[in-house]
Amino acid sequence: MNTQHARQLILTGLLFVCATANDKPSQKTVAPAERTAFAFDIDRVLIGPSFKQWQLAWQYKLPLASALIDISLMSTALRYWWSEQPVDTFITLFEQNNRPQLAEFVKKIILSREKIPGTIAIVQELYQAGYPLYIATNQSAPVFTLNRHAHPNLFALFTGIQYAQYTEPIIKKPQENYYHQLRSRIGKDKKIIFIDDKEENIRGAQKCGLIGIHFTNAYTLRKALRQHEVLPSTRTAEKPMAIAL
Repeated sequence: MNTQHARQLILTGLLFVCATANDKPSQKTVAPAERTAFAFDIDRVLIGPSFKQWQLAWQYKLPLASALIDISLMSTALRYWWSEQPVDTFITLFEQNNRPQLAEFVKKIILSREKIPGTIAIVQELYQAGYPLYIATNQSAPVFTLNRHAHPNLFALFTGIQYAQYTEPIIKKPQENYYHQLRSRIGKDKKIIFIDDKEENIRGAQKCGLIGIHFTNAYTLRKALRQHEVLPSTRTAEKPMAIAL
């Protein structure tokens, strides 16, 4: 082989390497699904307010106005509110005080909330990648039942759920016992990525050994998950198959 031929072969090889460099996978590998699990909050992470709620408020304006002048009822409702009682407590309160329209209003408000599209797309990708998905909420079981009734296909993607406990002893985020129960439910050998919209809940999770991601919007969530190497980069990601939700 003469020198000129050798140079041509080397040049051809270099051109081939340059041409195929963009086809190579990223140096970072996606975290194995069998060792990583996710825990998502519900409110303002998976589902949030909708315009329909304003329409419902207008529709129920008369029973709402009537309740506002019931001092006893409002004082009890405010006490529940400040003590962060679950929403089903208000439903029971209105039913016990012969206010069925208000109880119906609260239920419809819960059922009218809408999925947050960007977060749902991420959940679908994680589900298709084989990651175990869990719900970590301060909702009570009755309220979650209403949410699941409104969005059955969404919550079918999740393996399990950690509710809050509102009977004594009260156990909810950001108490340590809540996260210990969550770890036991998911598996103490798992790396758990906890996603919540409240910073105090994130701090509580981190103190208990979970990886906390403070949710503000779907874009920053996706960026954080790529930094934790649980989603492929934009350049290497394949378009996920849409799941009808």
